[in-house]
Amino acid sequence: METIKAGNGFRLCFALTAGICLGTFSTKADDIQCAVSAGQNAPAFQARIVYGQTVNFPADYKGKVVLLDFWATWSGHCREELPNVAATYQKFHPYGFDVLSVSLDEPQQGPALLQFVREHNMPWPQIYDGRYWKAAVAVEYGVKSIPCPILVDGDTGKIIALGDDVRGEGLPLHVEKALEAKGRKLPGLGPYNPNAPTKLTVVINGQIITAWRTSQLKDAEQEAKSEHKPIAWVVSSHEFLDGVGKISSNGSRGATLHAIYALRDRAILVFEDAMVENHKDLALVDRALHSPDPDYICPVVVFLNPDATRVLAKVPFQQNFEKRGKALANALGEVEAKMSATPTDANH
Repeated sequence: METIKAGNGFRLCFALTAGICLGTFSTKADDIQCAVSAGQNAPAFQARIVYGQTVNFPADYKGKVVLLDFWATWSGHCREELPNVAATYQKFHPYGFDVLSVSLDEPQQGPALLQFVREHNMPWPQIYDGRYWKAAVAVEYGVKSIPCPILVDGDTGKIIALGDDVRGEGLPLHVEKALEAKGRKLPGLGPYNPNAPTKLTVVINGQIITAWRTSQLKDAEQEAKSEHKPIAWVVSSHEFLDGVGKISSNGSRGATLHAIYALRDRAILVFEDAMVENHKDLALVDRALHSPDPDYICPVVVFLNPDATRVLAKVPFQQNFEKRGKALANALGEVEAKMSATPTDANH
């Protein structure tokens, strides 16, 4: 299987047209991709992700199976593998599978990386320091070519499999086997359909709850119309949608999970799944968020009619669980009244 290797020929390769490459790097499938191997402990590290938080690997992934994925937006092979990684993430994330990407993109490419991640629905964390092949984590792992996926058991820190073994069909097979070894029961999951719209998923209190991304608003509108339900736009960030923590907790994570759990059957959920202001995608949501408090605290739930043309109610962040629950209930009552009102009544 062809892999892109670090070497002096790299820049020349991408400067030429029609896919002609005069570089001298190797493309043999049996080349060593990195300095680690299956069965050994994955080197521990601490790094900052692009959203600002610090991740401790593998300590932060207890109870999970995690793919440490070395990649770059400029790599055609990484782009080819991305749908497989995304499909595996969507299928197994509710059962304890996670992805941590390490980008080998060049300096000053942070904004372009964020845009790429958003456009390709990659909700998992990204590490990027702008050092290209000398990215700190890549150097620590001795990465020689990309894509270089490394599957790790979050409990033991041991490497389960890596390289070509966890690319293509090998990735979901290894992930499923590793999750089953942890006693995770995976209910009849059907085959992944790349043409079907995919939702974000989270497991709360043993229930799988799904939400549309803000970029999939049209899909949310269609579902809201067919089920005659309001749209609940939950303005929060992706790290609050991992199902970790108690929904009764008073922090932002707990408030996000509480809102999503409370609204799971009462509204069509739309979730802001990145640390970017996705609410600007819809002006009326943006106005609702910043009025009257321009410095709101996440999460904020903005209820919309099924056409997403009118704000029906809004629930700002509430620290107290009981107050938060009451605010959500009151908002739902207000929304249901407006949904059942005639058009003339609704305008008054």
